[in-house]
Amino acid sequence: MRCAPNLQAILPADPSLHIRRAVVADAADACQVLRDSITLLCVADHGNAPEPLAAWLANKTPENLATWIADPDNVILVADADGVVAAVGGLRVPHYVMLNYVAPAARFLGVSKAMMAALEEEARALGALSVTLESSLTAAPFYRALGYRDAGEAGVKHGLPNFPMEKAL
Repeated sequence: MRCAPNLQAILPADPSLHIRRAVVADAADACQVLRDSITLLCVADHGNAPEPLAAWLANKTPENLATWIADPDNVILVADADGVVAAVGGLRVPHYVMLNYVAPAARFLGVSKAMMAALEEEARALGALSVTLESSLTAAPFYRALGYRDAGEAGVKHGLPNFPMEKAL
């Protein structure tokens, strides 16, 4: 598996894109997607300020991701585009979306939407009636467009605002 250099040649809606369960061997590439997504796509949140960016990235290591993949209380998925990790999503069983990050080259190509549909389907299969998540400022409009609603007061995570959201399944 490799990281996403030029996904426009593969996406969108190409049959070579599929979402599957992550395996420990995906951890390094998937971790790079997480780190690139946070660093490059979430500037509105962290403003390139070193402290909050470092705090957000601190647990985004291949070792931690491998642990999350191996944890039976998590469902970690990757969007695989011809052997390239285009996105990483995670569900803390049964209904908490813990990860949804897209490779910068795959942004606005439908990959995140497909990932969320897959995570919601996993939650349904586990018997969840709703899913919850904590959104960044950057991602909140995306989630609202998918039918998520605000579910409480904004909080702070990694020194940055985050927004609890929920969607009925």
